[in-house]
Amino acid sequence: MFELLIRSKKFLVGTTIVLAIILFGIVGPALTRDPLAYNAYNIGKPPSNDFPLGTGNFGEDELAQLCTGTRKDRKSTRLNSS
Repeated sequence: MFELLIRSKKFLVGTTIVLAIILFGIVGPALTRDPLAYNAYNIGKPPSNDFPLGTGNFGEDELAQLCTGTRKDRKSTRLNSS
């Protein structure tokens, strides 16, 4: 049964995507800034080298918010599935 799954390209692609999301949720918050930090100088900036996904209406880093949201969503999913 497991041999059939490993041969399936759909299974390998799906597993890779799920593992990448899990890794992003674990490692991401440690590598990014404070997701709720107010920065008046960076309000509404487009994506750049400093802010890969840009900044929000209060200058908060969107990538940091995405990392933190992924981690919290993963925790709530684990609690709901138990």
